[in-house]
Amino acid sequence: EGAEGDRLARQLAERLADVDLLQRAINLLKNQVDNRLSGLEGGTVAIRLASMQVLDNKAVDALTSLEKATEFLKDIPTEEAEPKRRQIALLKAKAYSLMNKPQESFAALNVLSQDEDVLRLRADIAWKSKRWQEAADSLEQLVARQEISLTRPLTEVQAKLVMDWAVALYLADNRYVLANLRERFSTLMGQTSRAREFEVITRPRQNILLAD
Repeated sequence: EGAEGDRLARQLAERLADVDLLQRAINLLKNQVDNRLSGLEGGTVAIRLASMQVLDNKAVDALTSLEKATEFLKDIPTEEAEPKRRQIALLKAKAYSLMNKPQESFAALNVLSQDEDVLRLRADIAWKSKRWQEAADSLEQLVARQEISLTRPLTEVQAKLVMDWAVALYLADNRYVLANLRERFSTLMGQTSRAREFEVITRPRQNILLAD
């Protein structure tokens, strides 16, 4: 019983999650969030509960847990609560994405500084919902943050980002930016394992069947 029992229950929940027994882990944490915790500790556990619910494709339950986390944190000093509020916003975006509500996902992300994690999530959500130009915009910003040098080979991560950007532009039918991307990166991409794909995706449209 007491704090020691709560700590052991949370450790057990993590072990259960590690072996994909998510529902059992969720049940343990939900009992703590509903009945035993408050304040910063309650907010932390509620956020962890929501992350497991997202992994288990239980988006509505995750949003409920995130509302509880927000309530737990309302009286916590800003400097302590701010990292938790960022986690809440990211998980809300993921939950709404599972519900096929991209607009709500983007609204949750708009309150955050647009760092690399946020941009990657924006790109993933836009891609999943086939909002190709929005995916391309986020990928363009991610490529810009890579500080790619025209005198150094691309890393695998950089090549994948450039390739994803090219595909999103192609699907958005943004031929002007795609042509600029081809001109800028064709030499570098030609030295990677994705050279052939890049050539096909970015080549000027001369034969629609060949492009398809």
